[in-house]
Amino acid sequence: MATKKHDLDIMVTSFSAHDSTVGSALGRNCKEVNWKVMYDRDQAPIDIKLHVQEHKLHSNEVSIESNGQAIFHGAGAHAKSKMMEDFTYQWPFRGSILGVNETHFFEYHPPHMHDDAWFPATITAQRDDGFF
Repeated sequence: MATKKHDLDIMVTSFSAHDSTVGSALGRNCKEVNWKVMYDRDQAPIDIKLHVQEHKLHSNEVSIESNGQAIFHGAGAHAKSKMMEDFTYQWPFRGSILGVNETHFFEYHPPHMHDDAWFPATITAQRDDGFF
């Protein structure tokens, strides 16, 4: 997720949390949490959804989606699974850097050189994945 902007600001534009007391649409003993996260005003926000189904004897099943794609789930497309340990997921946000195509804006130190020599460098392009 790359943006052409030099400043990268992440903003939660929407947050909602519903549990089974809201209504029977979610089901009994169920909780659903939604976030919409924006990283670029010109791009659609990322939709993150957490769904927790509580069962008897404190056995919970969880599913997590990002833009409709499951990032934590059980067998099947929308199946839930027991969470046995902490869950971490990273979205690869990247902004563009200042100085692309500016002659000698950067300096480069070749890793094979053992002295403190630095050389003028020019970055000619930034790829869509954020690398150069």
